[in-house]
Amino acid sequence: MHHLIRVRAHITDGVTTWSFVGSEFPDYVPNVLSGPDIIVNDGDVWTTDVLTTKKPSRRGTKSQPGVATLRPITRVQMRQAWESLTSIPNFWTDPVQLKAILLWLHAGQPVVLVGPKGTGKSSLGYALTKALGWQDPCKVDVYMAKKTSDLFGSDAAQDGSTLFRGSALLDFLERAWIAHTAETGDRFLLILDELNRVHAKSNESLHGLFDDIGQITFMTTQGPKMIKLPPNVAVVATMNMGYTGTFDLDEAMRDRFMPVRISRMPIDTEVEMVVKACNINPAQALEIVTIADRLRALMDSAQCSFAPSFRGTRAAGHLVRGGMSARDAIVLSMTGWLNGELKRQDGQFKPVDPASEVAKVLTALTQHGVA
Repeated sequence: MHHLIRVRAHITDGVTTWSFVGSEFPDYVPNVLSGPDIIVNDGDVWTTDVLTTKKPSRRGTKSQPGVATLRPITRVQMRQAWESLTSIPNFWTDPVQLKAILLWLHAGQPVVLVGPKGTGKSSLGYALTKALGWQDPCKVDVYMAKKTSDLFGSDAAQDGSTLFRGSALLDFLERAWIAHTAETGDRFLLILDELNRVHAKSNESLHGLFDDIGQITFMTTQGPKMIKLPPNVAVVATMNMGYTGTFDLDEAMRDRFMPVRISRMPIDTEVEMVVKACNINPAQALEIVTIADRLRALMDSAQCSFAPSFRGTRAAGHLVRGGMSARDAIVLSMTGWLNGELKRQDGQFKPVDPASEVAKVLTALTQHGVA
């Protein structure tokens, strides 16, 4: 059994202190252990698990308060019913795709977001949890794991022995299990980023975690360890398609994840987002996004090797906001990965080699009246 109690965070000059919410521990002070990847803000109220207590003591006329050592489990926040969510504030999503994602996640079906770079696949998970009032997501860069146990921890030496130390993901799943057992109603989201950067052979060991049983077992120096996915944890993976270093998912993984194709946002939406992110006027943002969109069309037709995502248009917007001309901002933000060098000539960037890729791209943009 877990003993859950709420505490409030107070942050002054970067130092975090805690106080109990309620009077269950009147003669105690809270000692809240900081879990991995847990972000605490001033005024946050957290549901915590009581790990140990040290009773109050008295020596002569001096009294010493007791200490309750606590583990953070969930941040207390307002939750929204997923059925009523039709759009995500300050984030573009296709409404039909959003509904499909919500329905699948509610049913316990893992989802993989598939699409070009910079379409907000990873950001979607964060925006979704914020809109729904779920706990902060746990994002795992799965390509960094060489074997299953790497995802959940590693063996480490301690006091002459080798012990298994859990990872941030394992802590996240343990917190979710405690919340589920205590029926707090909290939901958690696990984001598996760039799932297809792991070779299919390495993915085989994860099959059991995402089937209907949701359980895997692996060996540590202390023996076998079983991991079971809590019912209140939803799973979203992301995949960039057609890039160097990516692999096709094996049939078993494709059977376990429902794909959702995430497309680029409409131009008018991207313009609005650049205006909001960079505080530039709509005409400037439109010029930036128009050129970026043309570069994307060139890349889609194999006429250039790179085109900017929203990150690129936002980067150009920051330069314009800082007083740079739109053309210079666009060239610096959007052509740096193209083959060929540029030099300043007559106040403008010009290609050194007229036969280079960057020269051809600038010529194509000029011919289409967007540069």
